[in-house]
Amino acid sequence: MADFMNKVWVELLLAMGLVTGVVTGFPVESAGQEQDLYSMTSDQFFRMERVQQSIEFSNIDQPLLSAAVFHETNRRREKNKLPSLMHVPGLEEASRMHARNMAKGQYLSHMNPDTPKRRSPLDRVQLTGLEPVYVSENVATHFGIQYEPGTKVYISEKNGEARYRETRESPPIPNHTYRTFAQTLVEQWMNSKGHRRNILSEKAGSLGAACAKGDHERMTQFYCVQVFGGNAVLPASESD
Repeated sequence: MADFMNKVWVELLLAMGLVTGVVTGFPVESAGQEQDLYSMTSDQFFRMERVQQSIEFSNIDQPLLSAAVFHETNRRREKNKLPSLMHVPGLEEASRMHARNMAKGQYLSHMNPDTPKRRSPLDRVQLTGLEPVYVSENVATHFGIQYEPGTKVYISEKNGEARYRETRESPPIPNHTYRTFAQTLVEQWMNSKGHRRNILSEKAGSLGAACAKGDHERMTQFYCVQVFGGNAVLPASESD
């Protein structure tokens, strides 16, 4: 086991609201699927009417948002002639755990500075009961409205709520739909070398994803996490 652990390595990259990390030497334990969202193809998922709905920030459908990021990631793999990833609820749980911690603490990192038991991607995956042989993680922040980062906006308020416009006369910038949010988020990751490598890794065989809305930013922002696992199923007794 000591020799096995010595082979573990972590690669961290921080750039433009994105962080990617890889831990080899570690998943995967598989788990059951949510049949309504994960027992269909990505094309079938994105044809659902509810995926085209705007995200209401006061009533976010978190399972649908996680599934949208999952299926969009598989679409990118399919375009690159790679097999689709399997959904593992434990990896989604680890993603949600970290997304919520980052949103609460207003930081973007693989390392949780506040909770030692949840410090690293491996720590968080193991807390879900999985015994990994491969883990990689992407994190990012992403706006909830269809705003192009870096562009000028005009701000007005109505009933105490800020509204953002491209010009003073234009209508407010709309909220993302579940589909457009997932598309632009995964595109953001794909445009970064380290994140793209994780998404298109041949070592990856499973995935869980989650996003948490930040409560501190004026322009609504989400903290998002992907946790990838491998193909092998290793019972805990065999991983010691």
